[in-house]
Amino acid sequence: NLIKVGVFSAILSIVTSIVSCIFAVGYSYYCLGFIRGNKMEMQDIIEFCKKNWMISLFVSFMVGLNIIIGSILLIIPGIIAAIGLTFYTYVVADNPELDVTNALRKCWEMTLGFKMDLFVFYLSFIGWAILAPFTLGILFIWLIPYMTIAETLAYETLKK
Repeated sequence: NLIKVGVFSAILSIVTSIVSCIFAVGYSYYCLGFIRGNKMEMQDIIEFCKKNWMISLFVSFMVGLNIIIGSILLIIPGIIAAIGLTFYTYVVADNPELDVTNALRKCWEMTLGFKMDLFVFYLSFIGWAILAPFTLGILFIWLIPYMTIAETLAYETLKK
């Protein structure tokens, strides 16, 4: 009986990971639309996710693999890989026609010369993230959208 629960838990975890990879790109699609002043309907986001689920999944998998390989080498290369590929959801949301290799290349090229700036940018939120649990997580209601929109604006700036 315990084995069945473990197998069910593992399958549920895999399915949840797959769905969250797909919807992460959909969320980035929504954020880009919001920043650009487009009226976004939930149906538009769902259609985008349905249409582009495969590229979202493959790019997410490759980003995770690159970060894991970088982290195995040493912690610093893992951090550099994570920062260099940080905008992958936005790149896929903006360019769903790209293949996996070109999407990763575009992410990496966007962050060339800006990795330290992005590292400091992400560190700037650490105080809020430490404070949030002391508010029983209520602060996350404001913090997550704030961080996401700031990240979206950073993408828009570096994309040019």
